[in-house]
Amino acid sequence: MKKLVEEIMAEKETSVKEFVALLYRLGMKSSSRIIKGTPLVWKGAPKSAADDRGAEDDDDDDVITDGQNLDDEAFEGDTSATSLLEKSKHIDDEYQSRLDERMQELMRSLEQQEQEELAKLERAIDTENDFNRSLPPDVAPPEVKKMDFFEKSDSAVQRLDMQAIEVAKSDDLTTFTDLVRNLTKDCCNELEKARAIFRWITVKNLNKMEFSDDLDPDTPLGLLRGIKLGIESYHVLFKRLCSYAGIHCEIIRGYSKGSGYKAGRKMSRRFRNSWTAVCVDGSWHFINCQWGARFTRGKHFEDELGQGQITSPGQGQGNVINEELQYRCEEFYFLTDPEDHIFEHFPDDKKWQLMEPAISMEEFIRLPVVKAPFFNKGLRFATRYISILWTHSGRAEVRIGVPNASRADFAAKIDPHHPPSAASRESGTGSVLCRRIDNEVLFTAKVPQPGIYFLKIFVADDPSTTMECACVFQINCTDVDKSSSRRHYPNVHILGATAHAKGLGISPVARFDPYVVHDKESDYCFRILTKRNCRISHTFVYFGKSVSSALENTQFAMIYEKDPDHVGFRLRMIKNGFYMLSVFAAELDLNVSQISVSQSAVEDQFECVYRVLVRCSVPSMEQCPLPIALGRWDVGVLVSTRSYTAAGRK
Repeated sequence: MKKLVEEIMAEKETSVKEFVALLYRLGMKSSSRIIKGTPLVWKGAPKSAADDRGAEDDDDDDVITDGQNLDDEAFEGDTSATSLLEKSKHIDDEYQSRLDERMQELMRSLEQQEQEELAKLERAIDTENDFNRSLPPDVAPPEVKKMDFFEKSDSAVQRLDMQAIEVAKSDDLTTFTDLVRNLTKDCCNELEKARAIFRWITVKNLNKMEFSDDLDPDTPLGLLRGIKLGIESYHVLFKRLCSYAGIHCEIIRGYSKGSGYKAGRKMSRRFRNSWTAVCVDGSWHFINCQWGARFTRGKHFEDELGQGQITSPGQGQGNVINEELQYRCEEFYFLTDPEDHIFEHFPDDKKWQLMEPAISMEEFIRLPVVKAPFFNKGLRFATRYISILWTHSGRAEVRIGVPNASRADFAAKIDPHHPPSAASRESGTGSVLCRRIDNEVLFTAKVPQPGIYFLKIFVADDPSTTMECACVFQINCTDVDKSSSRRHYPNVHILGATAHAKGLGISPVARFDPYVVHDKESDYCFRILTKRNCRISHTFVYFGKSVSSALENTQFAMIYEKDPDHVGFRLRMIKNGFYMLSVFAAELDLNVSQISVSQSAVEDQFECVYRVLVRCSVPSMEQCPLPIALGRWDVGVLVSTRSYTAAGRK
């Protein structure tokens, strides 16, 4: 009410005294209040003819209060008291009517103004909200991991991949608007939009694409042409497509441990690089289209290990098979988690590490060189390693944790920092022994002399696929142990359970180390566990003075017991050196005798499930070959034997 009174006074330009007098007069029941021949009006109100006659009077005379004396001269000619009362009543009624109308008009005006102010405020709030939504969120570590995204929408990701591949077949979409509309027409959120754009970019094979010289550079095809010519980057294309899709995207600049970088070395301008970060569901995530667009060639080639492999487009994670398009998408570089991303990328602005706390450049250099296959296979270091492995004995070891259900195969090699001299070539460049113990893989490297070397560890999905580099370490050797460096490890495959072991129900005794140092004159015996009744066979080879070649020595190995839950092997070493036992298994329906056979025959029908390497320092007293099979043993003592003819011997 107070506010309303103030607004009315302001509207009428009326003083407080005048307004109080007005209210008092309206409340009077007596008709003794007389106006000077005119209705009582306040300043600013419409004037009647009577108003014109009294215009020359002072403003203070317009309102008559109870304390004022009436001027009898103002009523000359009016002698009738009744007419005066009627006139006064008429004036009061007219004034009250006008006052009511004016009050209603003011209320309507106030209500309209209030509604306009409310609407204006609502529009301002909506505008502010829209503006906030158009701003990118603060740079902070993401709240959701990559695995959580894929667990929720794995089927949607597959559907979007196929749609992006279909769109990539055609080059008819010449504008960014048309391209993004077709890529994201079935997308429900920012994650799906980012995925569709990522797959469209990574599926494009620039080596096969032909571009016209008159292409507009401000088009999708124009940017692809610029990428092929080296004047544009995948990151610019990705950011442009994201902007048309309504996704926040930033290009991050810094250093990367890319091609040519050696573990433990300082960064230089040669390793300047860039990548992108996108906002998905309110959090920032890393995407690298340039490193994610990896093309797999389906032809024979020589891998880094020097082993020829046949790689088909259908092998490996993220492959897309089509009659015209055969590409491999490197999934690691889509929504990479910050704790994995930091192994390869160091931004100029530390906030774009998306980690708390951020690390320094020195700490980044000290991290091992870890590549995408390491994370794709779910591998983790068993302990915290730095990029340089220091050794004063010539031996260094790396332990890597492997998922329980993994069928991954491993290999490793050592490269010297400088080309070997004639003297060093005679002693070799070093050797690596790989062995699996439970859910860990151990890599034991041995170098021949002091110096700097690089240990490269490779991994594959299974033994039939091509090896890929998983991680690299620098070995800095200050001295070597002469007694342990005389002989290198033989060039053998990974020891322990292989990728086929679990499928055939084969497992080692708990925490059994498949690398054995045997220093007794007796035979060596060990057992493996079996959960299925399958056929078992084996080969036994001896590495002589040259550890690069092996001699078949199967007559000195035998299966001395076989129960439904285990198989026992007996090995006899008649010379010093390295011996390797390879255990093979097959389903029962194979028509193969359960005896020891040649290595070539075994590999044709059996799968290798276990390998054991024995280093013998004391030869066995018994020098005669072992029988092919035994009929009965009693507490380790031979009671009777029964030989079976195989490969022309008894």
